[in-house]
Amino acid sequence: MRYATMMEAVVKALNETLDKPVTSAVSGRMGAAIELWAAMYEGKPPWLSAKRGIMSAGIPGAISAELARLAMVEFSSAADNPEIDKIYQRMLGGLRVPVEMGCALGGMLFKPYLTDDGIAIQHIRADRFFPLGFDASGKISECALVEQVYQGKSVFTRLEFYSLPGNEILNLAYKTGAQQVGVGLGVRVALDSVPQWVRMAEHVTLQTDRLPFGYFRIPLANTIDADSPLGVSVFARATGLIEEADKKYSNICWEYEAKQAAIHISQTLLKRNEGTGELEYPGGRERLYRVLEYNTGAVDKPLIDVFSPDIRADDFYTGYQLQLKMIEFASGLAYGTISDPRETNRTATEVRTSKQRLYVTVTDIQRALEVALRDTVAAIAYWGGQAETEVAFSWGDSVMTDSETLARQALLEVQAGIIDNVEYYKRVYGMSAEGAQELAKEIAERSPREVELL
Repeated sequence: MRYATMMEAVVKALNETLDKPVTSAVSGRMGAAIELWAAMYEGKPPWLSAKRGIMSAGIPGAISAELARLAMVEFSSAADNPEIDKIYQRMLGGLRVPVEMGCALGGMLFKPYLTDDGIAIQHIRADRFFPLGFDASGKISECALVEQVYQGKSVFTRLEFYSLPGNEILNLAYKTGAQQVGVGLGVRVALDSVPQWVRMAEHVTLQTDRLPFGYFRIPLANTIDADSPLGVSVFARATGLIEEADKKYSNICWEYEAKQAAIHISQTLLKRNEGTGELEYPGGRERLYRVLEYNTGAVDKPLIDVFSPDIRADDFYTGYQLQLKMIEFASGLAYGTISDPRETNRTATEVRTSKQRLYVTVTDIQRALEVALRDTVAAIAYWGGQAETEVAFSWGDSVMTDSETLARQALLEVQAGIIDNVEYYKRVYGMSAEGAQELAKEIAERSPREVELL
């Protein structure tokens, strides 16, 4: 079901159940934008056309994946409470994928929940949860989550409603036919209609002043709906540019396909298979030959003609690379991030400015992720019945300075006497203080002969 359609169904169902009125906090424009970003990320934007030969170059996915990678390449975090940290570390082990999806769709919900084996974390995409209210600071105060289970020809939908003003969680189950899944949620049924929902309570009272989840919001200005506190996709400002880039990419692919070498041959020169009646090509190379009906005569074409025109790939490729650079600028990326770095001829100042643009983008994403993870850890503590704990974060600085540059800088500092060998090993090889000291001691104890052999 489309996001906007599901939102209408959710609001209708809640208004039929609750004593207070519920309205959507997502405008029609914002809902349409979320649907578009999801389609683009999944490689199915609306401008694709088999008839016109327009295909996807996968640019939205590449942008989202690269920003998620850069944001987390040196990331580490830990909670002070060992029990909470054990759950937290399991979540962090697979965090890059939900961060990538969050970058693509403008946000991601990290929702801890109780299971028979303890506390698990559910990652909910921006097109799978439905904000219904925000507080003065822009944080979600009411929302609905949807889970669907298919059983034969029936579709069961669980509507999970969170309300901070009412301090409650409400679980509602609905059933509809598979053919009517796009119409509405269907009729209300008991939670035990689905085996995995049997142990869920219909109503839960919250004993907390915040909703028990973390919302990762992409920290970009919302140009789709200025009044909405929802995040926007990292490629939201490059949507039109990406559409044009897909067309240019498709032109390059067509140029190679249309200009493939071929031999135009008269069907009179080919024999037919006695069994099937199909034409048989020399060496079985059907792709190389194109059969035409030629007539013999002084002014007619030859019975065999070679088709091998020049390919204009360089001109198309240059235009495509320029389009990618425009997308990089609009998406806060450095030139050469998704475009060909060999095509980037810039001055040292321009290169640094470009890299600073990427640094700011990644840093803002890291700060937003840190806020979401702190709220997630607080939710883990709440469901675990424990007091909130401090959370430490380390992000690194590899976006502005690569490892080779750091190694050279550290070596110069050793030679200048600014740092010792132990500090050098810690910086360059990421060793612990104890490991670096042991290595320095081992090297110092080696004889000149042993060092020479090494």
